[in-house]
Amino acid sequence: DALPTFPNADAFACIERELEMPLESIFSAISESPIAAASLGQVYKARLRYSGQMVAVKVQRPRIEEAIGLDFYLVRSLSKLINKYVDIVTSDIAALVDEFARRVYQELNYVQEAQNAVKFKKLYGDRPDVFVPEIFFDYTSAKVLTMDWVDGVKLNEQEAIKNQGLNLLELVNTGNPVQSKATP
Repeated sequence: DALPTFPNADAFACIERELEMPLESIFSAISESPIAAASLGQVYKARLRYSGQMVAVKVQRPRIEEAIGLDFYLVRSLSKLINKYVDIVTSDIAALVDEFARRVYQELNYVQEAQNAVKFKKLYGDRPDVFVPEIFFDYTSAKVLTMDWVDGVKLNEQEAIKNQGLNLLELVNTGNPVQSKATP
């Protein structure tokens, strides 16, 4: 949330371009500014026109592929030098950078992220302590992801978590089955 946002006009144009329809035909309302911003994109709160359902709309940052590509080019160039001149390093740093870059580029495809959410729901959706938002594939593309809006609090808002009668450690351990079993 501390990252700077990009202009709403760019985000809204991306939604229209990616989904190939005007914003007004998809949403009856959309937040005037992003609810959150991250390194790869930002999120808006919107209401689907056809159902009235509240959704989160994640929009990819403009030109993020180029920025990441340049970063990885520079890091890979440095890794080749490390491989060549630093004897203490026994791993192939360039190969590690290549694998990391491949994974990051997978994250840039929001359709892939949506499919991963569906897989996650199949694996863990029956757990009472796990909620996986529904994905709206008709309003999802490589650069736009639309899913159920989920009200919540951040893990660093400990007082708000306590006020809801929740235990922070139990929430954290929900994502770590080994810790969940080990915790009394």
